[in-house]
Amino acid sequence: MKRAFQFLKARPSIALNIRRQRFDRVPNAFYSTKDNSNDLFQQALNDQKKRQEQQEKASEQEEPEKETKAEGEEDLDAKAKSGVSWAIGLGVISSYLYLGFTHESEDVEGENFFQAHNRRAMEAIKESYDYFMNPPKKKLLPPLPPQLARDYTVCLELTDALTHLVWDRDLGWRIAIRPGAKQLLFRLSQFFEVVVYTNTPHHLGTPVVDAIDNFGMVHYRLFREHHRLKGDVHLKDLEFLNRDLSKVIVVDIDPNALETHPDNGVLLKKWEGEKGDTELFKYADALHEMLLFVEANKIKDIRPLLRTIKQYDDKDFPKAWNMHKDHLRSIAKNILGSDDKASSVEQIGSLLKTLVGMNSGALHASSQNASEIGALSLNNIESHSAYIKKVLNKEYDKHLKTLEKHRKEQEEMIQKQIEEMKKNDYKLIDHIMGNVPQPGQN
Repeated sequence: MKRAFQFLKARPSIALNIRRQRFDRVPNAFYSTKDNSNDLFQQALNDQKKRQEQQEKASEQEEPEKETKAEGEEDLDAKAKSGVSWAIGLGVISSYLYLGFTHESEDVEGENFFQAHNRRAMEAIKESYDYFMNPPKKKLLPPLPPQLARDYTVCLELTDALTHLVWDRDLGWRIAIRPGAKQLLFRLSQFFEVVVYTNTPHHLGTPVVDAIDNFGMVHYRLFREHHRLKGDVHLKDLEFLNRDLSKVIVVDIDPNALETHPDNGVLLKKWEGEKGDTELFKYADALHEMLLFVEANKIKDIRPLLRTIKQYDDKDFPKAWNMHKDHLRSIAKNILGSDDKASSVEQIGSLLKTLVGMNSGALHASSQNASEIGALSLNNIESHSAYIKKVLNKEYDKHLKTLEKHRKEQEEMIQKQIEEMKKNDYKLIDHIMGNVPQPGQN
């Protein structure tokens, strides 16, 4: 390499020719002088215009193709929609003809063939509608057993009212029981017919009810299948309950579920697993006191009373009940403070009939009875309710201890069986043939 450089240095004419050959290989666009620079710039502009014109021509040629393709696609969409419409129409007509021929019903005198066919088809359509939209039976509950000795029925929601689904990283989905749920069932079952009426499906709700109803206090269970469907809302239609609606209370978290019978409904705050919740304890006290109040004043229909109580607070029933009691006390105090006892009795009677729907037969003319009715015996009702609550709490604790004792005995028996099976080397054929002795036998 060094020798070649020295050779070119010694002969500069050869090096000059090599440089010229190198520059000759460079395109004219990159090697210009002042004389031809404007021409080259103009040439570049012309080339750019030509390219733009070519692109515009190409786009103009593509647009008609797109338009023709869009028109073709629209035709296909229209044909597809038309085909779907024809298919739906044929399906409806075929179903109508099929139902008219196959549906069994009693013949009606004086009908011709077409009238009978139309009647059978419409009956089949109505039955199908009722199957999906209405409860499976017109009477969801059997008649109230006379030995139950409970005139009033309370229906309780389950999901997010008494229980809540909780996710655990180690155990997956678990059921959290709301504080006071078991005590609520235990207390209400002493005075009400308790029905779990929940929006949860049967296959999911049954094990949950079993988990909270340790003592068998729930008399009946109704699930989502027993609701009436209206749009996307599952309604608790009490007309299917087979109970006197003047003696039915429904405790629910969703006001839409009580759309058909709002006067029978009592709203409960939704529970999502918060600790320290005390709502169910308050509801147990309020419902028990209200029942004692109804029985003491011989109120025949509970709905006007519920409607009046909910005017104070329609979302917090225990609070509304306490406000209603205070209001009745203030009314009785103001009226009984007057000198005219006869007018006081009349005013008390009219106010009570307005506030609680009391029948006039519950009122008496004597001043002593007027005083008792004016005071509404609320003090006696509250003290009696507190005493019963104390007794039932002791009874509940006693039942829990008994249940825990039986559970431990069962676990010990199972553990004993496992240990005996480990000691004795029995095979499967021995179990099948009955050669294995029962636990406790030698």
